[in-house]
Amino acid sequence: MVTQHLLLAALRNPQIEVYFRDRPYFKKSWQVSNSIFNPEDRNQINSVNAPPFDKQIDITLRFSFPSDTTPAFQSRQTWVYVVHEFPQPSQGLFSFWSDIEILRELPRQRQHPANETEAAPSSTLDMQQVFITSPSQWAASLLQRQGLDKERIAVVPHGVDNKLFRPLDRQSANDLERRSLTRARHGLQENDFVFTNVSGMFFNKGIDILASAFYQVARQHENAHLLLKGSDDLYHSMESFDYELSRVPQIERDFIKSRMHYFGYTLDNEGMADIYRASDVYISPYRAEGFNIPVLEAIASGLPVICTAGGPTEEFTNSDFCWTIKSEIGTPDVTNLDSPISLMPDKEHCAALMLAAVDDEHWRQHARACGQQWAQRYTWDIILQQYKEVFTNHLDRYPDLPPTLARSGLEDYTKQLFDAKRYQELITLADSSPPDSYNNNAGSIANLKLYAAISASLIREFEVADKLYMEAIDLQPQNPTIPYNRALMLANSGQRETAAHALREVAENFPDFQEAREGLQKLEIILSDNSDQTQADKT
Repeated sequence: MVTQHLLLAALRNPQIEVYFRDRPYFKKSWQVSNSIFNPEDRNQINSVNAPPFDKQIDITLRFSFPSDTTPAFQSRQTWVYVVHEFPQPSQGLFSFWSDIEILRELPRQRQHPANETEAAPSSTLDMQQVFITSPSQWAASLLQRQGLDKERIAVVPHGVDNKLFRPLDRQSANDLERRSLTRARHGLQENDFVFTNVSGMFFNKGIDILASAFYQVARQHENAHLLLKGSDDLYHSMESFDYELSRVPQIERDFIKSRMHYFGYTLDNEGMADIYRASDVYISPYRAEGFNIPVLEAIASGLPVICTAGGPTEEFTNSDFCWTIKSEIGTPDVTNLDSPISLMPDKEHCAALMLAAVDDEHWRQHARACGQQWAQRYTWDIILQQYKEVFTNHLDRYPDLPPTLARSGLEDYTKQLFDAKRYQELITLADSSPPDSYNNNAGSIANLKLYAAISASLIREFEVADKLYMEAIDLQPQNPTIPYNRALMLANSGQRETAAHALREVAENFPDFQEAREGLQKLEIILSDNSDQTQADKT
């Protein structure tokens, strides 16, 4: 979502030339969603192409999981988005989110060669042009505590679309109708008082704390309800929600069961804006966060907010519209869970603030006006400008490496990905190569597609492999290695007759290419043996 919003902001900025190349998803179950942005925005996002391979890029900004600090081969500098949430992650359940060991590879100081011809490890030189961006001082300080050089980290917050996320207009019949429909869709009445939380429902979101605090509110206010929005497609949030709720005392669960309204299906941006406008207070008693975008969206939507004190939300909230829950840093007393050191919001104080929010209509009205005005400083256009200033500053401070020590080109980058067995990434890169970059880079792109085709074969995606082989052959028709490797792929995938035909073509077109003749002889023997066995079976 952050990437798409930044792309839209870049398209609105005439000073920025923007390209986009997607990366493989962390889980194969993750799918592209075309239903979140409106059709106009979606078409604009989809219109952004990958850069031609002969195009030098000033900055590559990379959002991916796990974090990848590989220098972008076309780019003067590579910036990797990294978020760290826990003051000290556990060794088990949560530690893999931080990617700390990978990030520690970044050199702490630039290594300047004595002269331009002095030999130096290319990987070390490449890594000098890699930097980290993080969305909060909180997250950046945790990265520094884990050993990262603060000179390599820049903090740029997330933003909000304040045209979309705006307060309810009580003079608008359309707004009021949408609010009523949204409430009815989730089993809520017009006179209900609704607390809302939007999250993945994990341990760090404090759902167990929220449920227990809400129990105290529900006992005193029969119209109090809790609306919970998860992400089942992305995180299987329903399972996390059930688990977090199982750690709440049974008596509390039974009492609040009919007042809690969970849903985890995907909403478009308009639908999310409706959720905020159908709510009365946004509540987030988190144990750990890197930023917490829903808090900012709620503020822009005119909602008063209650969230944990001491974390990253303190960097973009104030007391005019946000009450903070007392907290301290420690290890939560949680059974059956490998607990990291985290913020520990006070459950009793959380309940007290929720009760006060129900009673204090004046504060809610004040928060509505102040929050919307405050959120104006966090539009995505402003955030993009902050990125631009950071990048410009670092390009000035860290000029390009000397030409003789330039970063590796496409062929070296291809080999690096293949050697690292990052097969899916190679396939994605090959698929994104734009045709207008072929003219001056046919050899390099053919090499990329060849390695990508081999990668697809190794993970048994034979149709993808065949497509990539054919594209590589079109780019380099005089290279016998490519059709030869395609023939081997066909044989390995069980298409032996087709493979034999392909090998005959290679042997005829490249009579000096001995490997094709030898491979054809072996394959014809296999085919002959199979034919004899088939005849014997028939007999």
